[in-house]
Amino acid sequence: MKTAFIKHNKINDFTFRPTSVDESEIQHFKKQSATWWHPNASLKLLRAMNSVRVSLVRDGLIDTEIARKELRNTAVPLTGLKVLDVGCGGILYSLKSTGGFLTEALAKLGCIVTGIDPCEDLIAIAIYHASQDETLKNLTYISTTIEKFVENNSEQFDAVVTSEVVEHVNNQVEFITKCVKCVKPGRSIFITTINKTIWSRIIAIWLGNIYCD
Repeated sequence: MKTAFIKHNKINDFTFRPTSVDESEIQHFKKQSATWWHPNASLKLLRAMNSVRVSLVRDGLIDTEIARKELRNTAVPLTGLKVLDVGCGGILYSLKSTGGFLTEALAKLGCIVTGIDPCEDLIAIAIYHASQDETLKNLTYISTTIEKFVENNSEQFDAVVTSEVVEHVNNQVEFITKCVKCVKPGRSIFITTINKTIWSRIIAIWLGNIYCD
């Protein structure tokens, strides 16, 4: 399988064998990449959920005192922290996620954010969108998998975030294990996913499809 490493708009090819990526889902969401940030795009319901995810991460890091106390009530309470967003492009490991929305929102809270995703098209869209905002100098996107990324980034982050990913991965144990390895000792990992109930299915699938039409 061929993919690319993308950082600061530079691309270098490499080859790897992922263990969790669902290629069929990558192709499915790749088709939506051109309209990812359009306000009427089919993923607008997921973007609407973004404020909940941002609050979860922000408040969690503040409440556990990983974030600096003196910045608690400022616009940049996560300044100085390193955060990894696994699945930032909206497609990593067959997720239906945030398309860079969460990644940018976290960066605006002051932390140094790295977003990873194996889909080159979605990463390219994310890089382009972030380039339109001069305040996002603390944001880096890389097209890769968590299995590849952790090889050189073990225990490097104050927080790892993976949103609406785990329910779609091919190997959940492998995926979560690699995510945890990227976290510094004593720091935090944030995992969000829908509940496995009939009501969750109705809300996330049925109503979601109606809303997104």
